Amino acid sequence: MSVFPDDIFAADPLAAVIEEKTLQLKEGERRNVSILFADLKGFTEMSEKLDPEFVQTTIDKIMSVFTQVIKNHGGYVDKYSGDEVMALFGAKVASEVDSERAIRAAIQMLSNLDRFNQYMKSQKEYSAIDKPLAIRIGINTGLVTTGKIGEGREGDFTVYGDAVNLASRLESNAPVNSIMVPESVQEMLPNQFEYEDRGEIEVKGKKDPISVFCVTGI
Repeated sequence: MSVFPDDIFAADPLAAVIEEKTLQLKEGERRNVSILFADLKGFTEMSEKLDPEFVQTTIDKIMSVFTQVIKNHGGYVDKYSGDEVMALFGAKVASEVDSERAIRAAIQMLSNLDRFNQYMKSQKEYSAIDKPLAIRIGINTGLVTTGKIGEGREGDFTVYGDAVNLASRLESNAPVNSIMVPESVQEMLPNQFEYEDRGEIEVKGKKDPISVFCVTGI
C-alpha cells in the first residue's frame, strides 16, 4: 500500500503562468531568494519503540515526498540534516513568486504529514507509536551569498547570510505543525494567505526583535 496517493505530486498551479529564467550561478554572487527550513518531530519516540532500520525507511519515505513537493513548487533541496530539510526558491530559477511558492510548498508538506499520520493509525507496524509525527517550518526571503559545495548533493552550490540564519531561527521558534514567516514576508503577500500575529522573537545577531506571523490558511 502506498503511503501517499499519487495526487500529492500535482504540479504547482503557478508554474503555468509564471515566466521563469534559469540562472547561471557564480561563487560569491548575491541574490534574493526564499529559504525554507522544515524539522520533523517525533522520531525520537519512534526510534525507541521500533526497529531503527524501519524508522530510517520511514524518514526517507517522508523526505522523498517533501522533496517532490518542493520541486513541484519551483524549489530545490539544498541539504538534509537528520530529520531537517533546507530548501531554496529562486536560487536556480527566478520568478516573482518565490515567497508564495515556498509557502504553498510548506502548506502541502503539512497536509502530506497529516495524511501520513492517518496512515500510521491504520497500520499494525506503527501501533506502538502514541503521538503523531509533527513538523515546524520557517520561511524567509532576503539577500544571500552563493558558494560552492562538494560533491554528493543535489546542487553544486549553497547559500549563506542573515536571511538564511533568520529562516532557521523562524523554524526553531514555530509552533508544531505551523509555518512561521517574518513581517517582511507577510507584507509581500498580505492577500494570498491568512496569518496569525505571533508577536516578536529575539534573533541572535539582530539588535531589535523580529515581528513574526504564522500562516493559517489560503
